[in-house]
Amino acid sequence: MKKYLSFFLLSFAVSACMAQTEKNEKKLPVEVDELTQHVRKQFIPDKRVAIFDVDYRFPSRKEIIVKGATTSLDAKLALLGGLKQSHYQITDSMMLLPDSAALEGKTYGIVNLSVCNLRVEPDFSSEMTSQALLGMPVKVLQRDGWY
Repeated sequence: MKKYLSFFLLSFAVSACMAQTEKNEKKLPVEVDELTQHVRKQFIPDKRVAIFDVDYRFPSRKEIIVKGATTSLDAKLALLGGLKQSHYQITDSMMLLPDSAALEGKTYGIVNLSVCNLRVEPDFSSEMTSQALLGMPVKVLQRDGWY
């Protein structure tokens, strides 16, 4: 009987904590979400070719901090322009890739393996997007610990 009572109390406490965290989460305004999806579809139709990773913070109601990274200057300008038209005060913290300063100008490389697996994240267990063959040129976008 003690097992069931302790299990019930534990599950009740966990569900109460989960309900509280869901209540505290702020949802993205519909107009911002629609603008983000429109820009993504227009400028970045294939995520294997270009990057458009955007995150938002809202310090106040009409103030927005735009964070993330993209490889398309046009997508960044379209997003910021659309947010200005919606009368948001924008703080732009979005990075344009390739990050030449962090890479010290070394934004291109050559594959030196017979077959090189290209992955979504810089981790061996990450999903493989494509493969490159010996001698193929590759564009290095960002340094994340190692290439």
